[in-house]
Amino acid sequence: MMRTVIAIVLIALGTLSAHAWTQFLLRNPAVEAFVNSDRLWLAVFGVVVVFGSIAAACCAALLFHPGSLPGRRPEGGE
Repeated sequence: MMRTVIAIVLIALGTLSAHAWTQFLLRNPAVEAFVNSDRLWLAVFGVVVVFGSIAAACCAALLFHPGSLPGRRPEGGE
């Protein structure tokens, strides 16, 4: 329970302080060079592929769980 409260507080602090670090990032020359380069789209594509793979794996795990397949009794069944 305490870990959940700490996680919620940290997420809230990160969200509420977004205006401070966003301004820092927007004024950073390295970030501006990255956004204006071709590497940005490669990074975006990579993130989409990674999260898409994770989502596909989660969907496959739910769809093909042994308990949901017809004729299977995985919990010590015959």
